[in-house]
Amino acid sequence: MSSRVAALALIGAAACAGEPAAHDTGTTSATAPAGSAIANLDSIASVQRAESLAAALDAWNTVELVSRLEQAGLVVRDLNRPVNAPGFGIEGTTLSVSGDELVVFLYPSANERVATTSVLDSATAAPPGVTSAPWTSTPRLITSGNLATVLMTDRDQLAERVRNVLSARHAGIRN
Repeated sequence: MSSRVAALALIGAAACAGEPAAHDTGTTSATAPAGSAIANLDSIASVQRAESLAAALDAWNTVELVSRLEQAGLVVRDLNRPVNAPGFGIEGTTLSVSGDELVVFLYPSANERVATTSVLDSATAAPPGVTSAPWTSTPRLITSGNLATVLMTDRDQLAERVRNVLSARHAGIRN
């Protein structure tokens, strides 16, 4: 398991416990020595708790998102760059997925996400008529449950892989 997933697992565990999530995306070495079996078991348990919570609520969280992308063989790295894009209503965060950028917006519920993204132009991932969206290359709007993402890539194969990972997980609203 990558140190990124381990760190997200710890953040997710704090969020699942009702505690505020820290912005620190360091490794688990702060709580246990590097390579420690305890740190590894804690990380695995945290990911499992986050995935169980996501499945029970039919809602995405960052831990599950990163875990599922990595399970699909994609390389995920946190770019630690917030994004405020027109029409999304909440701040997103940017990940690198196999070399291209994925902006992630996690809404409190699928209904809130649908209400927000249903008015976006799917070809531009922006409200109709807006040309100043922060996208660096071809935007691909991908939604699933409470999750909205914009994958910026010109690679059709990568776009299809990410879309498959994100749409296969939740049986809820996918508009």
